[in-house]
Amino acid sequence: MTIDTPLKQLNKNSSPKDIHRLHQRRQKPFEIVLVDIQEAAKNKTIHCVKLPLKEHNEELKFVALSYRWGELQEKMVDTDVGYNASITSFALDDFFQLCLMMTMEKEVKSIKYVWVDAICVDQHPAKRKNTIYHMSDIYERATYILAVPDLHSAYLKNTMTKFDDIIKGSGRYGEDLYHLIHGNTDQLKALEETFLDDICVPKNPALRKLLFEYTDYFANGFMNDTEHCAFYNDLETLNHIYETSKISFASAGGLGSGGFLTSSPALAAGSGRRGRMMTTTNGNHGSLKDLHHCREETNCPLIAFGTHDNEANCHNTRRRGRHQTYDRECQQTIIERNRCIRQTMELLTDLIKDWSSRVWVISEYSIAKKKNNLKYWFTQIKWPLWTKEKGDKDMTHFTFFRFTFDNLPFSNESESTFHLSGNSSLPVYPTFHSTMTRQLNQQSFLEMILLSKASRHEDRFYAILPQTKYKHVFYNKNYVDQWKISHLLSVKLKLYEIMNIKDKLTLLFWSSDIPRDNQLTYPTFATTTLPPLNFDPDLLTRDPVRYPCNFDLTDASNVMLLYDQPHPSNNDNDDDNDDIAYLSVKPLSYYVNDKFDSRGPTGISLQQEEALLKRLDIDDPESPQGASRCRLDYVCIPALDIYTRSNQQYPGVFCWICLIGSFRTNKWVLHRKTRLLLAETVAGLFRYVSNKDDYTCVIFNIY
Repeated sequence: MTIDTPLKQLNKNSSPKDIHRLHQRRQKPFEIVLVDIQEAAKNKTIHCVKLPLKEHNEELKFVALSYRWGELQEKMVDTDVGYNASITSFALDDFFQLCLMMTMEKEVKSIKYVWVDAICVDQHPAKRKNTIYHMSDIYERATYILAVPDLHSAYLKNTMTKFDDIIKGSGRYGEDLYHLIHGNTDQLKALEETFLDDICVPKNPALRKLLFEYTDYFANGFMNDTEHCAFYNDLETLNHIYETSKISFASAGGLGSGGFLTSSPALAAGSGRRGRMMTTTNGNHGSLKDLHHCREETNCPLIAFGTHDNEANCHNTRRRGRHQTYDRECQQTIIERNRCIRQTMELLTDLIKDWSSRVWVISEYSIAKKKNNLKYWFTQIKWPLWTKEKGDKDMTHFTFFRFTFDNLPFSNESESTFHLSGNSSLPVYPTFHSTMTRQLNQQSFLEMILLSKASRHEDRFYAILPQTKYKHVFYNKNYVDQWKISHLLSVKLKLYEIMNIKDKLTLLFWSSDIPRDNQLTYPTFATTTLPPLNFDPDLLTRDPVRYPCNFDLTDASNVMLLYDQPHPSNNDNDDDNDDIAYLSVKPLSYYVNDKFDSRGPTGISLQQEEALLKRLDIDDPESPQGASRCRLDYVCIPALDIYTRSNQQYPGVFCWICLIGSFRTNKWVLHRKTRLLLAETVAGLFRYVSNKDDYTCVIFNIY
């Protein structure tokens, strides 16, 4: 007997002692296992406690970790609460380091405990299952949810040498990364001034302004999206600043130990050599002409930093800069720092995508959205290393990164502007944060449940449904088990059963974007390999005047999943004896191609469709054996009623489903739609059919 045994079953088949024991268990609150943060941080030991997880226990404060599992060699630890934990998800040293950061974080340092599933879940089957059922409760009661997308960094370093190189590089510039992700521009620029001091770049205001504002190697390049001339070359620009410094040195004797120009009286006066030297001017340094003068003004690489009207003049500059190399140690250090920071930010962005695509992680940050209590951190950023080097003991203002769901600095609109040009500065700061926003706050229900990663497909329902409008489908803890979810097809079929009509239509139109290399498989409305979602479900209700929906969204029966009984088979091993699923769809209108010829230039190859159509008995039963098949019909069903507003621009090709089948048998399969299938094409070549009459309407059965 387990705690999950139904009470009614116990009343019939079990002794009073069993019933009494079950009542006691049900009255006893769930006990959560927590790790002592101080013990882990200071003594590097795992010490756990068991505490009741009561609903209104304000005194119990703990941090719940959200992370992605790695695959390391097993490490056994005694939890001190009656079981040993087997840890393969992360390296204990990384966990201890994380706990140390918690003891210094401004808002977390007062919290005594942390919950991490690799340690705090007893893997005894009954206890593990009981904890999983309380997973939502654990994250809902957590004071903070701390996401650590790279807690498995030890696994990453063991997997690929490149990961190891990037992670090691990030350690050298941890403080820069900390302020960059926080968006602390002033602190980051101060660090960059110190960095230039350390590599012996002279404190010449004009020189440093050129480096900071006319190259992508520093904060401006990391944080701002600058569109360059088509012939901009970042390495050549840095070399050009260096070369003009050397020329100026030959004229004015002002070359510093780093190879760059220093300030001198001759330079301050201009020295009469405007065409050969970099000069500073008194007052405003905002203009490039005030900062820099070189021998070839029209082909100066710095001109190409921004866009301008005469890009043809930059052509020779680009040709000259294709094979640029650097020959000074300070230049190499600048380039190396830029490479480390950019590669680290790109890796962290990829880790965010990987972490946030896990079904249980989606559940975790969806819960965090309710209380707006999500923090995140990366183990690659070694704060104690740089504070120890500086002898800085003041950690008063140290904070983890905070993701606020209700105050987002980057929206989809801002994300869409990045990298539109191949000549963009490729800013890592907005790219990172727009990815966070997209992954954590802008995914639809269908994207979360179908594009996520799950070790078991039933976990898609356990993890995500309770956080959505469909949480009512859980009648009891074992309800999903009864659905017999075994593969992604069964997930989609179940979704067609439980979702509202708007979401059903979204999935149908999404599934109709069939890739060219995708083999058509029955049922065609649920077996497509889904690309990124390209159908906006809000189109169905956004503008009912200009773009009325082509389906009655108030009637759930307009899109229904139904089943046919299979034909009897003499083959006992025939898998076709299962019920045949089809989708019953009733649009308000549709379009028919009366001139469709499956063998013609506008038709299709039936190499893949032939088996499907034959299986659906789309053949003329009166035709003699060997005769050609009956004529196929070709239908287009739009998401919106374009006939009533034909003068309006239609939203796009993705708002159609195309069907091949037969009106006679009313059996259809999805067909790959051509990218040229625009509203004007359909309205001009296809016959419009109104489907609003209940007596004559056609309900399409899609198989």
